[in-house]
Amino acid sequence: MTGTRMTGKPLAAIAAAVAAFAAVGAIAYRRIMFPPVLERILGDGYQVLNYGVNRCTLQQEGDWPYDATPQATASLQAGADIVLVMLGSNDARGDNWNAERYETQLAAFVERYRSRGATVFLLTPPVAFPNRRGVHERIIADEVAPIVRAVASRLGVDLIDVFDVTRRSVTRHPDGIHLDVRASAIVAETVAEALVPPTAPPPDSHPEG
Repeated sequence: MTGTRMTGKPLAAIAAAVAAFAAVGAIAYRRIMFPPVLERILGDGYQVLNYGVNRCTLQQEGDWPYDATPQATASLQAGADIVLVMLGSNDARGDNWNAERYETQLAAFVERYRSRGATVFLLTPPVAFPNRRGVHERIIADEVAPIVRAVASRLGVDLIDVFDVTRRSVTRHPDGIHLDVRASAIVAETVAEALVPPTAPPPDSHPEG
């Protein structure tokens, strides 16, 4: 999860459940994962707080549920104005996957932040490649990502399709799951554009002729 404070304005925390990017045990990944890159792109007006935890599942019945971590509680207490939720890669690991349960719990996860007044963005997980961590690439592509899109549509929250972006622009990850520097930058830029859309140029005010 990530949180952001806007300089000179009320707390605007970007709290992102980004288990796929947390990589707590890998220093190299911690330096390049998307929350720090996102904060750099957004500038001094934002403070990005990362509440992601490596290996965590959204599903409470998973082998490493996010709700059992102190970061889950901290993310709720952050007073976030904006919440980025991206949990699903580890739900596709081993025997964790249950489509109906994942969809139900994802909707409930979104509502817990919306009930506190946060604006929630749902992110599909990045594309996965063959890996030794037991994450099923097919489940992410054919089940997790479509469910995230469906929940976003049903609940009326904004979707950032990280899966589609990485599928089109990335051909590999160092370990099949975690993003490298280039992929992290691509995702961060995509998220930043969704949070702060480019300002349209003013209409041409010159008189004709």
